[in-house]
Amino acid sequence: MPKCLGYGTARYFANDTNLSFTSCSLPVLQNKMSNDLYEIAAWLNVNKLTLNLLKTDFMLIGSRQRIAALDGNIELSLSNTDVRQVESTKCLGVNIDKNLTWEGHLQSVKQKVSSNLRILKKVKPFLNSENIDTLYRSIIEPYFSYCCLVWDSIGDTLSNSLQRLQNRAARIVTGAAYSKPSGEIFEELGWTQLNSMRQVHKAIMMFKIVNGLAPPYLTKMFTSNNALNNYGLRSSNYDLIELPKCRTNYYKNSFAFSGVKVWNAFPRYLKEERSLEKFKRGLLSALVK
Repeated sequence: MPKCLGYGTARYFANDTNLSFTSCSLPVLQNKMSNDLYEIAAWLNVNKLTLNLLKTDFMLIGSRQRIAALDGNIELSLSNTDVRQVESTKCLGVNIDKNLTWEGHLQSVKQKVSSNLRILKKVKPFLNSENIDTLYRSIIEPYFSYCCLVWDSIGDTLSNSLQRLQNRAARIVTGAAYSKPSGEIFEELGWTQLNSMRQVHKAIMMFKIVNGLAPPYLTKMFTSNNALNNYGLRSSNYDLIELPKCRTNYYKNSFAFSGVKVWNAFPRYLKEERSLEKFKRGLLSALVK
């Protein structure tokens, strides 16, 4: 399928396919999208497959100001059937909206967590403290961390709303009164607050990238400050990684930028570590919050 595309970049997972296009002009963008949509339909037809237009949609992504300033619309159709335009869509369990605000995704996360917290509260009388803690870590905590490298660009308002839910979970697990500070409850449970948890996930991914344990497309996003020696990231993982230049807050908040800041803040002894397990053990005390 990628060979039939003239303009778009294709990304695949199982039977899901996403195409992305870029342009400064809506007419040019529509022409690119229409051309590749037709080519994909022809390729599917040759291979005795059919494009499910009911599950096919498109979305314009950009800042609120840029999208509001656009003059005109994009109209796509195939076989006399319109392809609908959406303002948000789900990709591998992550809700992506046209402004990349992550508000829709986190609203979905909060709904799922709240629902499970009600269940946790109901079953608490029938479980001991160890089992109730295990239940939280198994069915609730993953919602807080899933794909957090992607959406960690959220601001304080959304971050605080998630933290309040984790605080609520801690009080359910321990039965602590609301007068007791959350920090003390977390210390008793050995839990990490969500902002620090996301930094831990980010740091672990940076370790994998630097040590050649991550997919190549991630490794290629980063450049060591001494890349001129041609030995790549892995041979110089104790050195600083070059902080990419950015002109927008979108990029500044992305993993490509914030991941470098997290890694460069580590002491050299931690960056020289080769064992992932030892790195994890030393991470919480060394991570700059």
